[in-house]
Amino acid sequence: MTVRITEAEFSNDVRTFLDRAAQGDEVTIERGAGTRPIFLTVQQPPHRHITLDESIARARELESRPGYQPFVDDDFAKDLEEIVASRRHEYVRDPWNDE
Repeated sequence: MTVRITEAEFSNDVRTFLDRAAQGDEVTIERGAGTRPIFLTVQQPPHRHITLDESIARARELESRPGYQPFVDDDFAKDLEEIVASRRHEYVRDPWNDE
């Protein structure tokens, strides 16, 4: 359901409109009745974590588009190295005991 309200209505009853937005209603706030919207809430789909393999596949897909070159920034690369290092023991196979 879409709800259109003025800035004044929103400020008088913030909690109600935030609750409605959390329940999935689309809340549009206008400066005055019938004016151009200044704020819009929409329900976001649930967040889904993606695997590293999915991220790589997505980057490769985007890389095939003209003018698009994906890259890994320094902060992300450092974070990824720390994650891999902290879990390295989970991935190292023991050649003496593994079949």
